[in-house]
Amino acid sequence: MKVGVPAEIYPHERRVAATPDTVQKIRKLGLDVVVQAGAGDAAHFSDGAYAEAGATIGSGTQIWHADVVFKVNAPDDDEIAKLGDGTLLVSLLSPAL
Repeated sequence: MKVGVPAEIYPHERRVAATPDTVQKIRKLGLDVVVQAGAGDAAHFSDGAYAEAGATIGSGTQIWHADVVFKVNAPDDDEIAKLGDGTLLVSLLSPAL
């Protein structure tokens, strides 16, 4: 099973859905993790730190067609269109906004 972690798209968002530490924990559960290049930049986590934790650095289809996608903010319409069939999205949805 693969977990995808995209970069957040909203301006001024500094959070990322997984840190290198959580990537290690997810990997210990036997899951693969693919993190979008630059996803952790605003949170001061480098691609190298994610790779050292066991993640693959990827983009596009690798992330959005993972079995599960972890995201901080609700996806916009363009991101929803990228989701693979059967991909589970885990994020804050903020329905009141």
